[in-house]
Amino acid sequence: MRPFVMDCSVTAGWVIGSQSDNYTMGVLDRLQESKALVPSIWLYEVANMLLSAEIKKSITREESSAFYKMLQGLSFEIVHRNDEEWSELLLWMSKTHRLTAYDTAYLYLAMDRGYPLATRDLKLESAAKMAGVEIFQP
Repeated sequence: MRPFVMDCSVTAGWVIGSQSDNYTMGVLDRLQESKALVPSIWLYEVANMLLSAEIKKSITREESSAFYKMLQGLSFEIVHRNDEEWSELLLWMSKTHRLTAYDTAYLYLAMDRGYPLATRDLKLESAAKMAGVEIFQP
């Protein structure tokens, strides 16, 4: 199966019940046969999402630990890129699409690799469509 780029809004649906839906669970199922690419910021976003969920008592510390173990069994490629050209392009794209730099990292990775983008973020989805990026359908 063709790889795809995935953002943290999808990942959140795998551990936080209120953010889970058919789409997020469908993406998780597809990871059994496809690989997801994520920018390195995804690691920090996942950690922050888990921390916030623990503080809000949406999940327990044990559930966070179990979630990290589950992630280790999935097929991800973490793409590290932080050179000067990347930083300038990220800033320009963020301004153009009116996105956070974090969300722009996912959009740029999808554009750069020519892969569809899996997201539950409506603003990012809209920007992706405007940029000609296919939205991943599980």
